[in-house]
Amino acid sequence: MRDRFDLDQEINRDEALELARRFWNRLYNAGKSSPSLLIISILLSLSLWVFVTDTENAREIDSVPGFVPVVPVSIASNLAIANVPPTLKIFVAATPDRWDTLTSADFQARVNLNDYPEGEHLIDIAPHIEFADKRSVRLVEVTPSQITIILEPRITKTFRTEYQLYGSLASGLQMGQVQFAQQDTTVTGPKSLVGQVDSVAMNLDLNDLAGTSKRTLALHAYDTSGGEIGGVRLNPSSMDVDIEVLETQIVKRVPIVISTSGNPAPGFSITGLQIFPDSVEISGERVVIEGIESIYTNDIQLDSISQNISRKIGLRVPTAVEVPGNQFADVEISVVSIQGQVEITLPISIEGLAPEFRPKETPVLTVKFSGPVNLLKEIWTIGVIAKIELTDLGVGVHTVPLFFDVPEGIKVLTEPPPNLDVELIATE
Repeated sequence: MRDRFDLDQEINRDEALELARRFWNRLYNAGKSSPSLLIISILLSLSLWVFVTDTENAREIDSVPGFVPVVPVSIASNLAIANVPPTLKIFVAATPDRWDTLTSADFQARVNLNDYPEGEHLIDIAPHIEFADKRSVRLVEVTPSQITIILEPRITKTFRTEYQLYGSLASGLQMGQVQFAQQDTTVTGPKSLVGQVDSVAMNLDLNDLAGTSKRTLALHAYDTSGGEIGGVRLNPSSMDVDIEVLETQIVKRVPIVISTSGNPAPGFSITGLQIFPDSVEISGERVVIEGIESIYTNDIQLDSISQNISRKIGLRVPTAVEVPGNQFADVEISVVSIQGQVEITLPISIEGLAPEFRPKETPVLTVKFSGPVNLLKEIWTIGVIAKIELTDLGVGVHTVPLFFDVPEGIKVLTEPPPNLDVELIATE
């Protein structure tokens, strides 16, 4: 231990404590003889205590973790900052225990621009650094030490609100209408920056859209090349927007319509068309499906048909339309003959008459028939029978039975008499 201490020479902790002990002993001895000297000595002791405490808690110099932003305040209402001040790196001297919790959040760099006119200004930044607990922390250095602030006239312009699309919608979806809460947005800031703004838009991320929705999205200012312009204020800064998302692939059930060509055989008509199933689900692009009201079958030829038909028929599916599953349908067509009436006079056939005799008058029969038109048209050839038997009969008037018969499907509306009077004469 040194017997004397040079105040210009650095001392260590043990030496400082020894110095304080000796000083206190001398102070105590002097205080016994002079009370005023005792008061002075107490003040000197306190100073010595502060010195010793500071020696025990030696400060370390280093940079504060993180960066401190420059915050301009009190700018004239007609001016705006045209540049972005740099962030600051702060170097301080602090006690070891303080370094454990010290961050850039403990510091502020507030620059009051109330008295600064339009133009470019170089400002020493150190005097504007604010922080608490200056007993254990001492500012050493700020990098950069000076910052440039450019003040320009503040202007405002109005822009039409737009949107930009990013990403892509899921398969089967497409964008519909986009409606903003308001159509215009104002941009305020320094003249040089506002002059670069070409558009104001919000970003719509299509990857997040699964259906029609309402969202609140931030607005951004862009230049002509699509780069974002900072340093300006947008009003509003965000906006509600209604986004319509449509399904491009939709499913719809439509009826199946039987398609026919040609006509049935003469005397026949179609009385019924049945199909199973009578409807089918179709799918495809919305613009295509919404325009389809029915699906037709392939053509069924009706030429010359005269009876019921039943068959499986394919569906005529339009291009770009899908029909899940079976693309066939069962069709049943009911055909009936057309009914009509006819009155005709038939010659009566004579059998068994001897050659030397003949009827004085040719016997005939007038009958009204009903039935299918096609049969009535061929009434002479389809097998209508009207005859009398004159075997062994000679000259005179005879009453003989009339044999009369019609084919199936023909109905006799006027029944012929059961017997017929025939007068026979000799053949000349």
